[in-house]
Amino acid sequence: MRYFGDHVDGLAVQWPSILDALKSLGLPSTDKCIQNLPFFGEDTIDRRRVSMTKKGDRFKIKVNTANDDFFECSEEDWEKIGIDWLRKKAVSSLAERVREEEIRRLEEEYERIEPGQTVYSEKLGFGVRKRQVTNVVIDTARLAPISPLIGKIVVCFLSYTLNEKQIDMIDEFDKVRDHARFDGDLDKFKIYWCPLYVETSYHKIHRIRVECIGKHLLVDVTFFNHPNWRVWFASREPIVFHDPLGHVCDGVSLTFDFDDLQNREKIFGFRRRGTAEYEFYKFPV
Repeated sequence: MRYFGDHVDGLAVQWPSILDALKSLGLPSTDKCIQNLPFFGEDTIDRRRVSMTKKGDRFKIKVNTANDDFFECSEEDWEKIGIDWLRKKAVSSLAERVREEEIRRLEEEYERIEPGQTVYSEKLGFGVRKRQVTNVVIDTARLAPISPLIGKIVVCFLSYTLNEKQIDMIDEFDKVRDHARFDGDLDKFKIYWCPLYVETSYHKIHRIRVECIGKHLLVDVTFFNHPNWRVWFASREPIVFHDPLGHVCDGVSLTFDFDDLQNREKIFGFRRRGTAEYEFYKFPV
C-alpha cells in the first residue's frame, strides 16, 4: 500500500549559535533566512527521518513524492495537494462518484485513527497513514560549510596587515586561500569552532583578531561577539606588527561595531609585545 498524511507533535528545535545571534538582532530578513534552512524530524513510531519546512513559528512535513506510488504531505496540505495527487493516481476505471466517496471515507476514518495506524481503500488502491513527528532540528549536514567564508576573511585581513615577505613565511597560507576561493582541500582541523567565552553574550559586533605566539599565528573570526572560528598557522620566523606609533606588537584586531546603525564604528586594536592589554583606535565607518 502507499501512504501519506502526518501529525506534527512535540517540536524541539535546536538553533546553531550563529542563528541565535541573528534572532537576537531582530533583523527583518532573519525569519526568512531561518525558514529557508533545511529541517528534519523523527517519526515517533518507526523513527524514520522526515523532511520538514518552517513558516513563522510553525513546522510541517515537506511535500515528498518518493516515487509514483508514494506521496507525503502535511494534514493542512491534504485538501489543496494531497487529494489532487490521489485523484490522479487512483484506479483509472473507477467512476468519479465512487472515487470521491472513497476519498471522503478515508478522510473521516483518518480522523479517528492513532499515529502509526493506516486506513485503506481497496477501490482506490491506496492507504493513508497517520504520521506523528517529534524532535525537529536543523539538518546541519545540508548546510553550506562556513569554512570558505572564514578563510576569505582571514586571507584578506592577513594580506591587509602583513607585508609580502611575512605572508611568504606562513605555512599553508596558500591552502587556506585556495580553500576560500575554490573550495580546495583543507585539513578539517585547520579552521575550527572555538568559542572565546564560556557564557554566551551576543552584541552587535564582528571581530577578527591575530595573535602571534613565537612562530605560531592564531586568527580568530568572531560574529556577534560569541560564535567564533579559529585558524592556526605556523610561520618560519616570528611575525610582528606595528601600531600607529611604531611600537612592536604581537596582537592586532579589527572590530566592527554596529550597535548604533547611525554611528557605526571600526575599532583597531594593538597589543604591544610584553603587555596583556590592547590599545584601541576608533574610526567611523
